Amino acid sequence: MQVKRNITIIITITILVIIDQIIKLMVYRNLQEAGINLISGALNLTYVENRGAAFGALSDNTILLTIISAIIIAVLLAFIFTRRDDMRLSTTRHNPDLIRRNPEI
Repeated sequence: MQVKRNITIIITITILVIIDQIIKLMVYRNLQEAGINLISGALNLTYVENRGAAFGALSDNTILLTIISAIIIAVLLAFIFTRRDDMRLSTTRHNPDLIRRNPEI
């Protein structure tokens, strides 16, 4: 069961990364020269690059940003793949203490 869950996680992450990269490529090719006016005076799509973190933070230090991102990804992956099934959060339906306190659940 654990192996099946890990494979599902890997496939999901891979699909999401591929979709993300395809969208970025489409935006780069189609919006770099000129934006698209979707609703006149109200909604325009314009190509803008942000080479830093949120709001351009660390834009001059991409190596540090890459290292921080890699560490966070490694920690999250380690947590996902080493977590046991009994560590999952239980819902109200499966928690006997909550059911005894509130019988209409």
